[in-house]
Amino acid sequence: MSSLFGLVGNNSDLDRVSRVSLALRHAGHIRSSVLVSRRSLSVGAALPGPATIASWHADGDAGVAVAGSLRIDRALIDAPRALELYGSRGLAAFDTAEGAYTLLISDASSGRASLQADVLGTAPVCYGVHEGAFAFGPDPRATLGMLNRMPRLHRDAALQFLLNRYLIGDITLFDGIRTLLPGERAVFDLTTGDLQVQRYWDLRFGSTLQQRGDAETALHEVLEKSHEAMLEDIGRDGDWQLCLTGGMDSRGVLGFARDLGHLPSRALTWGACDSIPGSDPVIARAMADSLGVPFSFCPIDGQDWAQHAADWLRVGTLETDNANSYATPIDYFTRWRTDQANVMVLGDEMFGAGAMPRDPDQAVANIMRRALREPDTFIAGWLKPESHCHALKLFETSLQTIVDRCQNDHPKDLQDYLFFHTYIARWILAPGNFKLPLYETRRPLMTRAVIDCVQQLSPMRRVDKSAFVDMMTRRFGWLTQFPLTSAESSVDWSLMCKSDGPLRDLLQAELQPDRLRRLPISPDLDLKGLEPFLAAFFADEQASRASGTHVRGRIKRSLYDLRRVLSRSSLIARAIKYAEPLALKVVGQAAQDRQEHRHQVVMRLALLSMLQRQIDEGTFAIGLGSRDRYSIK
Repeated sequence: MSSLFGLVGNNSDLDRVSRVSLALRHAGHIRSSVLVSRRSLSVGAALPGPATIASWHADGDAGVAVAGSLRIDRALIDAPRALELYGSRGLAAFDTAEGAYTLLISDASSGRASLQADVLGTAPVCYGVHEGAFAFGPDPRATLGMLNRMPRLHRDAALQFLLNRYLIGDITLFDGIRTLLPGERAVFDLTTGDLQVQRYWDLRFGSTLQQRGDAETALHEVLEKSHEAMLEDIGRDGDWQLCLTGGMDSRGVLGFARDLGHLPSRALTWGACDSIPGSDPVIARAMADSLGVPFSFCPIDGQDWAQHAADWLRVGTLETDNANSYATPIDYFTRWRTDQANVMVLGDEMFGAGAMPRDPDQAVANIMRRALREPDTFIAGWLKPESHCHALKLFETSLQTIVDRCQNDHPKDLQDYLFFHTYIARWILAPGNFKLPLYETRRPLMTRAVIDCVQQLSPMRRVDKSAFVDMMTRRFGWLTQFPLTSAESSVDWSLMCKSDGPLRDLLQAELQPDRLRRLPISPDLDLKGLEPFLAAFFADEQASRASGTHVRGRIKRSLYDLRRVLSRSSLIARAIKYAEPLALKVVGQAAQDRQEHRHQVVMRLALLSMLQRQIDEGTFAIGLGSRDRYSIK
């Protein structure tokens, strides 16, 4: 994903920005360079492909840098045009902008510099202030490098990471570095060195589309326009690749592409096995073959996690624990890229998360249930009691901050608001996902215009993305001949962690007490309680999930489909919410989910240990001049 990086203020050091520019070339196809360097401003751009652009333009006291696709009224805006818009309307000119971009405006006459990413936060932006300088970049490592600061893991963030698979709110794992959230801009005072974060957009549900037909029609219209805009951006004869699964979302992209006469040059699916009936690769291949689209399966070997995780810690800075990412080389997907396919298209969306909640508490639990419940099962045994309470309180406080921002009262509105500001903002869009920041990506199901439409869907139309399913059934009936995913083809990580091989060896090495004592959360760990937990985990001769997984998957899929239909009645929806967990328990799915969470906690602790080791060995930081060291809180 295209991104800006730079230093603004008293200590605008060109050498630091140049070092970061080199460090951001994670793969051979990434271009990076310094766009401008002045006494109080040095800015560069990292671009993942020849089709992406970045520009700088200045006139008098003001200058603008743009990276990516900044669009207003569908027109592509470069730096000269952006500066013109700023001169006439100020920062408000960009409140309605679309696209995936990063924008910096430095204005000496007003004494401020402002930084914003696209409204959905598609382009990751981290920032920090130190000794009168404002630094920003696509990840904490780059930002710390420009500030000339030694990285230091933050204790509270590390505890939150153990509880959840990703961080929430604006924190990162590194002390003094935060991330810009969707709809935010950072404004830096060039005189005082103060930084303010302003919100210029947020989700607010209007729920004007109540009827099923109206919702389906409106959603189809806006999605068709978003796909038209994407294909126009790629070019009529331009190549593009689609990450295609057996689910509903990416097949929607395929349906629109067929109707608009511009099919992908290749479809990709990844996993551990490509021959399991009912799995993503089997279904995706069948859909691609039906349209004559070349298909490639990208195999993932879980044992490769031990080889590639260290590289991903430097690229993704542990924003998530996405195991599939860490098991692949940095430039993994370039192996299947066609010559001119510079864009990867993804089926990410937010048409409505989950069933109808009965109240706000249920809405929160539906989105964050693992982080709020499972720690009592696994983590409480080896976190000291006071630390466990502290971690839960921190997490709940961060969650409450997001809840309090929601401007709607309906529980379903709150549930979808949380889904966007947690899972979408901090998992789907995290640089640790192995399509970012290495490739230019497009998400036609999740543009600003699409989100604006979704905000007008009534709560019932957002139950298990009901309006989108209705649209798919009505408009793309030919796709219903292909079943939805009902079997896993991904790596069985729980089994892989315990199997003899480099992954198990690395995990056990990183989880040794002498390594864990280097962590900022070392005072929080009860190492005596952790020892039997790890011993039991690695000694557990768990059977492969392949046994019965297809049957359980089909039952789970059937329950999901039944819930979506019946949940159109809020009364029935509440009853389903109690019955569904019991059904999953009967078929063994609940036990499998608990077992998988156990391995995730083990891997997260090992990842923290690996990251701390990189910091201690000096292999994480980007070429510091004075290696300032900070004591661990």
